[in-house]
Formats: sequence, C-alpha cells, structure tokens
Amino acid sequence: MTPPARLDPAAEKRRAREERIAAYAASQREAAEKVAAVQKAVRARRLAAEQKAAADKKARAVAAAEKAARSKQLAAEKAVAARRLAAEKAEQKKRAGAAAQKTDADRRAARSAVRPQRKVAMAQRHAITGIGFRPINGGEVIVRSDQPLEYGVSDDDNALLLHLPSAGIPLPNNRRPLDTRFFGGPVQRVVPVARENGTDLRIELRGHADYQLAQSGTVLTVTFSAPR
Repeated sequence: MTPPARLDPAAEKRRAREERIAAYAASQREAAEKVAAVQKAVRARRLAAEQKAAADKKARAVAAAEKAARSKQLAAEKAVAARRLAAEKAEQKKRAGAAAQKTDADRRAARSAVRPQRKVAMAQRHAITGIGFRPINGGEVIVRSDQPLEYGVSDDDNALLLHLPSAGIPLPNNRRPLDTRFFGGPVQRVVPVARENGTDLRIELRGHADYQLAQSGTVLTVTFSAPR
C-alpha cells in the first residue's frame, strides 16, 4: 500500500493564504452590499419625506389661496351690502325731502294760482330720484323716478344708451357717474347725460352683452346676462 503523498509546506502555506484572502474578499463584498442596502433605504426615506413635504406645502398654498379668495369675496359682499344700505337710506331721505318739498309746493300753489309758463313746463318733467347698480347675474342698472318713465334704447360703440325723454335729475349728487368695474361684469360705468329734451343714461360695456328692460311702477331696470 502506497502512503499518501505529502504536500509541499510552501504550497500548503500558499493555499492557506489564498483561502484567507478569498474569505476576506467575501466578507468585504457582504459588508459593501449591506452598506449599499442601507444607503438605498435612506435615499428612499429621504425621497418619500421630500415628496410629502412638497405635497404638504402645495396643500397649504391651496388652502391659503382659498382662504384669501373667500376673504376677498366676503369683503366685496360686505362692501356691496354697505353701499346698498347707504343708497337705500339716502333714497329714503330723498323721498322724505321730496315729500316735504311737494307739500311746500302745494302750499305755494294754493297761494298763487298763476304761474309763468316756463315753470309749469319744468314742473311737468319727470324727476329721476336715484340711479343704482346691483351686481346680480351680469349686473342690473336701476333707475328710480317719481312716476313711470318713457324710455327708448340705442347702441353706441360698446355702450347702451337708455333714452329718458322729459326726465331730469334735480339733485346734483344723482348726476355722478357710477364706476362698476370693481364687480368684474360686463357693465363698466353708468354715466347720466343731460339732454335738451330729457336725459340719456350711457351704460358703458366691456363688450357685447344681452340685456332685458323692465319697468315696475316707478322703477326701471336694465338687466344684463352673465357672460358665458
């Protein structure tokens, strides 16, 4: 029987050294893989956190914009309500003053049966007691008077002319233009224009707009359709 061959001590030493090197390289690869896995997980968490922060920031911006829009709308509604209330109070005051003036006029008429022809003609003119605007639909222009008015309509370069023959505006405060651009509708301005035979109401428009005319008692209303 042949005895087993004995390895050369130098070869045995090299083999042992190579096995240690291979084991060390394997451990290094395993450590590198673990480090790579940890870094990948960190990057994933960081990306998720950044995406969540961006979404939260966008949500806060949207909420702030909606809050600002609601506040602006509320302020506009309050301003409109305040102006409407002030206009109604002023109208009530004017009516009371007109009633007192009518009573005084009746007393003067009873004392003097003869009047100059020109003053009689002026007395026969209809009196416009108020011109207002309501931001409903596309906007409503309201003309109040002491009695029902005759009226006609014509167009003039992005404006609607409301003709009110035999009608005057006795109070200077009621002759001021109304600036309605604030409400964002088709109506930009409402400008009373005195004529020899009456009054024109120039309603300046942003562009073409459909409208309807209606008179109920002593209130004449021009209602514009909301833009589509």
